[in-house]
Amino acid sequence: MNDLVAEAAQVVSEHDDPAVATARAAIRRVLVATTDPLDRNQFDPGHLTASGLVVSETSVALVFHTRIGAWLQPGGHIDRTDRSLVAAAAREIREETGLSDLSYEGLIDLDVHEVTGKESEPPHTHFDVRFLFRSTSEPRLVPADDVSAARWVPLSSVADFTKEESVMRMIRKVNAQA
Repeated sequence: MNDLVAEAAQVVSEHDDPAVATARAAIRRVLVATTDPLDRNQFDPGHLTASGLVVSETSVALVFHTRIGAWLQPGGHIDRTDRSLVAAAAREIREETGLSDLSYEGLIDLDVHEVTGKESEPPHTHFDVRFLFRSTSEPRLVPADDVSAARWVPLSSVADFTKEESVMRMIRKVNAQA
């Protein structure tokens, strides 16, 4: 896990997007100030997570997170068996959508958001490191247990599915690259 913490520190430090300066500073603090920032059971202040925005030529793969009640990019907790943060994001994408034949394009965003608690955990914060992946096609998506739906959404229609600013920020970045 120490290698993943070092990787996170490097990746976050190299991401100089002014739009996420506050998130970058918060993630840096949690990396330095906590004993195990990747431990999903560290609730104070929270822990790192990894997610992946998957885009095709014209669409993005979104999942409806039942617990959160919103359309978002696939993502979640970093497991001790993950070789890297990118591998964690790719695993989450595979688990939540069934997608696996993807090309990795780089870090796209950082985000800090509150998560409501559930029976076994209190409310806490996710410090999310977000990566961009590309799919050359739009294969059928297979939602996992923790998501009730997964679908390809045209990039031009994402705002019809979610009002989550962090998702829209990533879509603006993708559109700016086109």
